[in-house]
Amino acid sequence: MTQHTNSVEELARENDSLRAQLEEATEVLTAIRTGGVDALVVESPDGEKIFTLQGADRPYRTFVETMNEGAVTLTLDSTIVYCNRRFADLVDAQLEQTFGRRFFEFVTPLDRPEFEALLAEGQDPGVHGELSLEQTDGTLIPVRLSARRLPENCGNYWCLVVTDLRGKKLQEAQAADLLERRKGEEAMQKWNTNLEQEVSRRTAELLESRERLRALASELNLAEQRERKRIAIELHDYLAQLLALAIMKLSQVKRKPENNTDLLNKAQEVVSEALNYTRTLVADLTPPMLHEFGLPSALRWLAEKMERHQLSVTIESSDQDDFKLSEAQALLLFQSIRELLVNASKHSGAGEATVSLSRIDGELRVEVRDRGKGFDKDAKTKGGDPVSFGLFSIRERMMALGGSLELESEPEKGTRATLVLPFNGETI
Repeated sequence: MTQHTNSVEELARENDSLRAQLEEATEVLTAIRTGGVDALVVESPDGEKIFTLQGADRPYRTFVETMNEGAVTLTLDSTIVYCNRRFADLVDAQLEQTFGRRFFEFVTPLDRPEFEALLAEGQDPGVHGELSLEQTDGTLIPVRLSARRLPENCGNYWCLVVTDLRGKKLQEAQAADLLERRKGEEAMQKWNTNLEQEVSRRTAELLESRERLRALASELNLAEQRERKRIAIELHDYLAQLLALAIMKLSQVKRKPENNTDLLNKAQEVVSEALNYTRTLVADLTPPMLHEFGLPSALRWLAEKMERHQLSVTIESSDQDDFKLSEAQALLLFQSIRELLVNASKHSGAGEATVSLSRIDGELRVEVRDRGKGFDKDAKTKGGDPVSFGLFSIRERMMALGGSLELESEPEKGTRATLVLPFNGETI
């Protein structure tokens, strides 16, 4: 009986010992799994031996310590409880001097509200943002923060990964500079191309203008000779005949001093007719109305004279008394308008034309329009006939005064020629 009782007690003690060993082994395994044990001390016949555990967290810790980004663990009030050496280098501080400091101390004052907003985004698993850290000497380091909130069962912490953006910013700046340079080179190349095209176009225009000016000079010389010949013929065929007739009448009076009243009257009539003709001829050459009463009055006089060319001209003018032109400009406009009206009488076939004067946006605009046959203006302005030379001559003279000639015409749709001169309300 006593022997049986001893056996039961021994078994109970052995069972308690095995249970204690099992619990101790379980605690050790749990510590190893959770990273709470870095090494084990084991007794052996040769004495105690230390075995280092190379668990899953060992390479992770090595990775964090040696990675190129800064790694920081913060409490909820942004106190640094851990950081790797890379972060200490970024803020230019000793590693041991960073623990226990607020992360705000390393953020530039301008970016602190952004950092607060970053951590205040709530329970999001991860947030990102860019801001600048400030070193002790005031140097600003642009960084990108990747923040993640640890679960509550792991503690109330924020884990930050801090990436240095200086290299990226430099690359972006270099890329932007390269892009700007390329844009500048493209713009310069485009500008050079446009300039070359413009120079080529202007050169072609100048060459064409030079050739046309030469042709115009020749045409003007011929026109001058024709006009001289016409005036000479008119003076010879009409004025000279009238003066010869007057001399004959006066000679008859000398031979017959008595009863010569009729002869004197006839001689007076012939001289009067010659005087009227002379005045008409002078007026055609230089209209006196233009110098005495201005352009609108001279144009109304011209409208009357165009009747002999079978052309009825209507003058439309507003603010007639306000057109104060220099003598050269008034004469140029008058001659140009007369030439346009003569062209209309010869080529439009309309029998009617309108001349309108107006002031628009600081310009004096004179329009000569008809509803006649019209023409192809491109072909006409580049042609070699007298009309094209006349239009070219008018355009060149207007350009010399800072003005222009605008021409609108299509076959069977009439013609509108607009003479434009700058106008300041006093004297152009």
